[in-house]
Order: sequence, then C-alpha cells, then structure tokens
Amino acid sequence: MTLPWRHPRRRYFAAAVAVGMLIGLVLAIRILSPSDIVSRDQSRTVSYTIDIVANGNFILAADADGFPATKPPLVNYLSAPLVKLFGPAVWSFMLPSLTAFLALLVLIFFIARDAFARLPSHPASFGLTQSEWAALLAVGFYGLSPMALRLAFVARPDMILVLFLTLGFYAANRALALPLAKSGGWAAVFWLAACLAAWAKGPIAVIPVGYGFLAAQLFRGDWRLSDRLYPAIGIPLSLAAGLAWPVAVYAIDPDHLRHVLLGEELGGQFEGPWYSGIVSAWEVPFFVVSRFMPWSLLLIPAALAFPWRQWRRHPLGPSLLYLALLTIPFIVVVSRRGDRFAPYFPLVAVLCAWAAVYAWRGEALLRGSLAALPLAAAGLAIYFLWFSDQAKDLSGPYLLDFVRQARTITAGHPVVACKIDNRSLALQALLGINQHGRYPEQAPAGGTWAISYRPPPGSRTRLQSAPLPAAGGQRLQLSWVEGGNRLCR
Repeated sequence: MTLPWRHPRRRYFAAAVAVGMLIGLVLAIRILSPSDIVSRDQSRTVSYTIDIVANGNFILAADADGFPATKPPLVNYLSAPLVKLFGPAVWSFMLPSLTAFLALLVLIFFIARDAFARLPSHPASFGLTQSEWAALLAVGFYGLSPMALRLAFVARPDMILVLFLTLGFYAANRALALPLAKSGGWAAVFWLAACLAAWAKGPIAVIPVGYGFLAAQLFRGDWRLSDRLYPAIGIPLSLAAGLAWPVAVYAIDPDHLRHVLLGEELGGQFEGPWYSGIVSAWEVPFFVVSRFMPWSLLLIPAALAFPWRQWRRHPLGPSLLYLALLTIPFIVVVSRRGDRFAPYFPLVAVLCAWAAVYAWRGEALLRGSLAALPLAAAGLAIYFLWFSDQAKDLSGPYLLDFVRQARTITAGHPVVACKIDNRSLALQALLGINQHGRYPEQAPAGGTWAISYRPPPGSRTRLQSAPLPAAGGQRLQLSWVEGGNRLCR
C-alpha cells in the first residue's frame, strides 16, 4: 500500500512547491531589499509613464528633462493604468516586470516539460522521474539566477521583452507541431508575441520570427510547413503593428526618428570598423556564462555530452537554433552590456537542467544541483540585502524616504522641482509630475513648495534628505517659497 504523501504525483507536487517557495522567498527579499530605482535609467522610464498619465503624451512621451523617449512605450502603457488608479509608487511602476517574470517561470516549465517528454525518463532521486526533475530544475535555475531576479523588479522593459521573445519561440514550436487546420491559435499567439516584443524594445523582435521559418525546414523537413504559422496574414499585420509607433513618432517629430532613434539608438550600435563585432565575438559566451552563474557551469558537461551530430533530431535542437539566432545581433553590433543578454537565459536554464539530469551517468549532477538550490537562494538573499550596489549605495531608499515625507507635507499644495540629476533621481515621477525640463524662476502668486539641492533665497526649508551618493552626496531640500520670490536658480 502506498501512503498518500508517497504517491508519485504528490511527490512531484511537493517538489514543485519546494522550488516555488525558494524562488518566492528570494523574490520577496529582492522586492523588500533596498530599492534600485536610481539605477539603469529607470528614472527616464517612470518619467515617460508620468508624462502619459499626467500630460496625455501617449505617443512620444518625454522624460523629466524634456528629452523624448528612445524606446517603444509598451512598459509605460502597462504601468500607466496602475499609476492612474493607485498613484505613483515603486510597485505600480515595477509590477509589469514582476508579472512578466512570474509568467516567464510558467512558460519555462512548459518549454522544459515538452522538450524532456521526448527523452527517456527513468526513476530518479526522491521518487521523481528524470523528466520531472529536469522541468523543475529549469524553473529553479532561472528563478534563482541573479540577472533574472534583478530584472524581475525594475521599471524597465527588459523582462517584458524576454517574456514575449520566449513566448514567440514556444508558440512557433507548438504551431509547427500541429496540422494546418489546428495551428491557427498558436500562430496567432506567435505573431502577437512578435508584435509585443517589438513594442517592448524594437528590432530584436525579428529573432523568433526568423526562428519560426528556419524551424520548419530544419526540424520539420519542409519550408512549406511554415504555412502553419499563417505568414500571409501574420507578416503584414505584425509589420503594421510593429511599425505603428515609429511611424507615429515620425509624424510628430521627424528629426527625433531620423537622428535619435535611427541615428543614435540603432546606428550607434554599429560604431567602429565593420569587423569589430566579429573580432570581439568571444565576449558573447563570456557574458552568457558570467551572468548565469553558478548554473552556467553545467554548460560544460552539456557541451561534452550533447550529441552534436544529431542536434536536429534532439529535443533541445530548437533551443540551440534559437540561441544561435540570438547571437547574431551581438556579433554584428559592437555595443554589449550584461542586461542585453537577458533573452538567452530562459533557454540556457533549460540546457543546464538537461545537463544536470541527463549529461552524466548516475545522479551526481542532479543531487549536486538540488543541494545547490537552497544555497543559491541563501546567497542571493544575502547579496540583495547587504552586498548589491543599491544596498551599499542606499540612494534609492533615501530618495523614497524623502518622497514619502514630502508627500505628507505638501498634500494639497503645488510642488515645483528645480533642476537636479533627473537621469538618476526619479523625484518628479514619484511625486506624479513631469515638468519637461522647465524650471520656473519665480514662484506663483499663491506660493509653492520647491525641491532643490539648495533652498531658494528667503525660503523656509521644511525637509532635508540624507546625502545621496547618486547625486554626488548632495541633499534634497523641500522649501516653501512665497509668491513672487525667486524660485529655481
């Protein structure tokens, strides 16, 4: 007789809950740890959202300095309703990324489950099968990786982009595996994911589209099977949707599209000789391995054990093709930064999970990986609480504490922000204003609250922040300025 708690499905559920609890615990610590709202240009992103909510600039929002947006506005559209309903707060700006992270964990599970279902699955540790452990480890590896946890709670489009790129990969595989009469639903998801990826961060959305057509030939044996993606409908509709924002920007500000979006943002990626990216291509695997430690160490046994000559028939062949396509932009361009490699890691997690379970005889790697999960969780918790840049810098917590007190003091009265370092300090956005770089020299007739590094002459300072390392150690000052008096210097 099998006791209820020893039933195979209950053991699988218990293991899944354990992995989920580890991820949930570290994610909660990441959210509650010192805020990094001052890092990675998040100030500009939240300023765009406030410009949409407060000023109605839905197409081409501007930051607090008045500089127009340089990225598509999907993340701002997702956070704008939250800000409108609940006010400008850290969580309302960052909830889209957090939701995308959680959805991505579910998507990784489905990708891993489908891939490992095609492999022999023998009994493994603690009564689970090899395929069950591999699917859970893929989720655990990604959910307990430093890069993913950093991007899970930021006011940036990175995690949203990763979600829709990975969804495009998964939807392409599902559509190609079905007959034409039944593939329409997944084909619609495929093209929708491509459109949303384009609205998240632009041209990289072509990667899953290119993958879909190559996969039809390489894994299904016939280009004509790409009809299961309904390209005659999907291509024109997705092009129209993907180009809608740049066309609208051109209608509003042609110079911004030509000189900034195309000239600097896109063209700036190709600076230097044409061969520069090729010569430095070795940096790509270095970034991938270093940003996915410690789990990326499993790529070594994966590379040694993988049947490379039969890669097209292997269940992980589609993942390898997709990762190879992701590499092309990084070889072509010169500019590389760690967070730009984030789209790699969902499928890298699947490869590492395969290595942990299937790449070595016996269960040494599997048991070692299971033991490493709680250790990694503990290490990440310690890192985010005490050793991350934001924990050592504390500019984020100091800024948020100042904003909380300032809201209480200024309730019901006008607030003007004088010129500060808006690229680092999201002060205006957290107060629900966006002045577009305009700093009045004189207070209005009824007086106003002013925030600046130095209080205006003759004003009464009511609140002072702690020294902000992100602002060179300067303090923010909240002062009341009588009408007609000098305001911003």
